Amino acid sequence: MHAPNLYTHFGLDPQENSTALGVLLSARDARLSQQGYSTSADTRRETNIGYGILGNDEARALYDEALRAGRGVTWAQLQYLCDFGTWPQDYTGWTEPDHDTNAQAASAPQPHQHAQPGPAQNPYGQYAQLDQPAVNPYGSSLNFAHTPGVGPNNNVPSPAHPVWGQPTGVVDYGAVAQRATPGTRWAMGIVDGFLATMVGGAVLAPLSVFGDSGDAIAALLFFVVFSAYFILPEVLWGGSPIKLAAGYEVRDVDTHERLSPRQAMKRNWFRLVNIVPGLGQLVGFIGGLISVGTISPDNGMLGAHDRFAHAEVVKRSSRR
Repeated sequence: MHAPNLYTHFGLDPQENSTALGVLLSARDARLSQQGYSTSADTRRETNIGYGILGNDEARALYDEALRAGRGVTWAQLQYLCDFGTWPQDYTGWTEPDHDTNAQAASAPQPHQHAQPGPAQNPYGQYAQLDQPAVNPYGSSLNFAHTPGVGPNNNVPSPAHPVWGQPTGVVDYGAVAQRATPGTRWAMGIVDGFLATMVGGAVLAPLSVFGDSGDAIAALLFFVVFSAYFILPEVLWGGSPIKLAAGYEVRDVDTHERLSPRQAMKRNWFRLVNIVPGLGQLVGFIGGLISVGTISPDNGMLGAHDRFAHAEVVKRSSRR
């Protein structure tokens, strides 16, 4: 059965680079997973195929060439392109029409003349046009065991660290899908912030005996304890108490190890800057909003503070 145009099927802009399209499709699959769709559901199968083709520069070039040539493909052929980075044998051996060569061939005498196919006929035989409506495309023999990013054309997927307008190679679909969504990050941050405030207040309660003379020291120590609540657990245990309780961890994007003290401080810079009286708290507040507000599918679920520290918040590994 024929397949639709993947760009229109997923509502994507053909002018975007492959990295951006890969991130959007991986985020789409993550949303479908959260909505309860299994990996065998048609809509997730289609998304995986789209990711493996449109998120890979080489496979996408072959697909775009087919679109320009007006050739139709089946979902089975798209799955093959997704897994192996090339068309199957029954779809190879063709190139885009050479208009000059075609014109010369048309003017030359032909030993046998055949009627040209009418509007309803397809000159490519069994292949249907891409822009026709999609029907359930999956046959019983189609194998979806391969996952984009691990096929022969993607033997060693690079860690997803996308930047808009700067292609970074193959996006690690698995890494993006494992990262916490913006809503989850906001919820965990709010609860962690509440607990950090409670811990800071409890630690500094004894200073109240000094009255007003201890206010400046108390304020300084409060922000030290508040920042330490986030930084120390990330270094020692791989995440703040609420992140760990929710099943998430903070780790290095490339090594997948816990953050170094330097990375943890860079990731929590907008909390550390609160130690500076007055201006520091204003800068920290604005920096916190910007950092958390930049977490979105468009940048691989990485906030500005995550990218600054080369870190990510992902579902916790069972070995931790």
